[in-house]
Amino acid sequence: MNKFLKKYKEMPQPVKASIWFLICSFFQKGISTITTPIFTRIMTTAEYGHYNVFMSWMNIITPIVRNVIATHKQKKNLARMEKYNVQIRDNETKNTVPYLPKPTMQTFQAKAYGTSLKI
Repeated sequence: MNKFLKKYKEMPQPVKASIWFLICSFFQKGISTITTPIFTRIMTTAEYGHYNVFMSWMNIITPIVRNVIATHKQKKNLARMEKYNVQIRDNETKNTVPYLPKPTMQTFQAKAYGTSLKI
């Protein structure tokens, strides 16, 4: 068990999310499989038909709503990142002398190692 937990902790975040999505999907399908005989015993044929139509619409609409929410979150995060990047660029321009060029990685390496690196 400790070996599994160690591997789980080392996994990247998308892999962890995929594993939990898979577990929840199996759990959801298991619950629906268990409740089907209960519903068919309690409900009439017409009521069970309405329930199935409702669940069909839910299965169609849910991915669409998820995509809309995810797209909205992504746009919101991109706008926040762009705002943050603009703030960083503004701070960089305020803190630099406009006539002096910013040092590049090549000049830094040349000063640090005493060599001139040309790419």
